Amino acid sequence: MDEFDIAGDDGLPDVVHQAAGMVSVQLGVKVADAYARLLGYAQQCGRPVEDVADDVVERQLHLDGPMPEPERTDAPGGAANDGDDAVPAR
Repeated sequence: MDEFDIAGDDGLPDVVHQAAGMVSVQLGVKVADAYARLLGYAQQCGRPVEDVADDVVERQLHLDGPMPEPERTDAPGGAANDGDDAVPAR
């Protein structure tokens, strides 16, 4: 999505629009930039944008910090590998 329909005809749930408004105020940016930040954060975390928006609206998440590290999907089976499941050396 490159453009956002402020009237809500873009197919996004209302909570995403509400969260974008809140992020706009938190960051002091245009609403379009807030949508980009919200969607980018969701993609980086591998979470649905609706879930991230719920967290913003419920004030459990503030997007005024750094973006999260992208999820790693290079491990076998596409799952993230943080080293915790490594086989010990013999």
